[in-house]
Parts: sequence; C-alpha cells; structure tokens
Amino acid sequence: MLAAGRLGETYNIGGKSEMRNLEVVHAVCAVLDELRPKAQGRYAEQIRFVTTARPRPPLRDRPAQDRGRTGLAAGTELRAGIRLTVQWYLDNAAWTERVRSGGYRD
Repeated sequence: MLAAGRLGETYNIGGKSEMRNLEVVHAVCAVLDELRPKAQGRYAEQIRFVTTARPRPPLRDRPAQDRGRTGLAAGTELRAGIRLTVQWYLDNAAWTERVRSGGYRD
C-alpha cells in the first residue's frame, strides 16, 4: 500500500480504535477536567449542538461520518492518545497561541 501512494494524496490510517465524535469530545473534556479543572463546572457543560445554515456537500469515502479512527503510534490506545494529545497542547500553549494569532508566519 505505501509503495503505491501518490504525492499530494490524503491517506487515513486506522489504529483499530473507534469512537463516535461525541465520545471523543467527552473524553477530551474528561482529561481537561482532570489536568486543568475549571474554577466552576465541567468542560462538557460547554458542549453545544448546532445546525448548519446550508446543506453540506456530500463527502467522499466517509460512509460513517460520525466515527473517527486514530492513534498516535502502533500500540497507542485511543484514550491514551487523547490524553497525550491534550497534555501536549496544555504544555505547548505558546505554540498554540502563535498558530491562533498567525504569529508563526513571522
């Protein structure tokens, strides 16, 4: 498969771990509640469901749009990967701010 890849193409590689989008969001919130608790309340209380103003165009190759498969490396369980990812962003707030502000372009 890797030998047949083409430059510029997008490839999704699964890690045999699957969660619905909302489950991922709740997992991120739970990790944040543990690592960086809010003064009041919980992060999951901020979750809001929205509707789109206009229909989205159909997506190619996504028959199960409400599922995500991921993993950091072979053998990394999805929930452990979520924890590692959240911790990385908390530890690298300056990097995140440079991306949000556009400062990385300088």
